[in-house]
Amino acid sequence: MPHGLLFSFAHPDDESFSGAGLACWCLERGIEVTLACATRGERGQAGDTEVSGAPSDIGAAREQELRDAARIIGIAQVHFLDYRDRELADAPPPDVRRKLVTLLRRYRPAVVATFDPHGFNAHPDHVAISRFTADAIAAASDPGGCPRPARPIASRA
Repeated sequence: MPHGLLFSFAHPDDESFSGAGLACWCLERGIEVTLACATRGERGQAGDTEVSGAPSDIGAAREQELRDAARIIGIAQVHFLDYRDRELADAPPPDVRRKLVTLLRRYRPAVVATFDPHGFNAHPDHVAISRFTADAIAAASDPGGCPRPARPIASRA
């Protein structure tokens, strides 16, 4: 039976700006919340170097910020899809679909939250993750829509 909530966002901080309140509401009610983040936000603007480190470390700093935010919110399952910030729209659709379908089939969420088709603010990565997520939802519900991981066949002695 489906249960839980899966967030599918493009960058670290999207979970805080777009979903922290909903995540807390769900978690208070015993609803599992999982987060998929497509990038590490490595091409974002560097802030104060005492806070976020040198610009070459921005991806690691933003990943840690996401992990810290998830811990504070209560999201135990965080998955990075490992695409480059500001290049998500150029990612191979079958690869993104496979990664998201794997998470959808593993967690079987009742609700998936992502950006609207216009990416909320037209950010290309937000638009891309919205499109990829909608595609993966359709593929996950169709056994022929995305190859399942190979399973060993049990032999009979």
